[in-house]
Amino acid sequence: MPVGFQYARNHTWHIVDFDGLLLIGVTDYGQRALGDVTSVELCATSVRVSEGEVVAKIASASAVSEVGAPFSGEIVAANMLIWRNPGRINSAPYVSWLVKMWPTSKNIDLRWMSSAEYAQFIT
Repeated sequence: MPVGFQYARNHTWHIVDFDGLLLIGVTDYGQRALGDVTSVELCATSVRVSEGEVVAKIASASAVSEVGAPFSGEIVAANMLIWRNPGRINSAPYVSWLVKMWPTSKNIDLRWMSSAEYAQFIT
């Protein structure tokens, strides 16, 4: 699992891109729990969201999982490659970001874990 990402108990990750945007995705553990991803519904761009608000829905044969915004902000991009080929979440979860957002605030939040903390959490 990549270092530099931050991880949540709901098996999502986020990382700050070179331009200050947050990329949000699903961890390897999360995609394995879902099984084969069959479709992805992504939030529209130019939409303001509050922390925890749903920014993506991921469907598999066994479940539909909602991904919440890690912080309040504006959705500036949706990954249309994932929308067209949702199975990439299974094959490459740490490069298969779902949405990019511009956070309005990024307070340090103890709910987010480092890669070492997350590895301990899932074992």
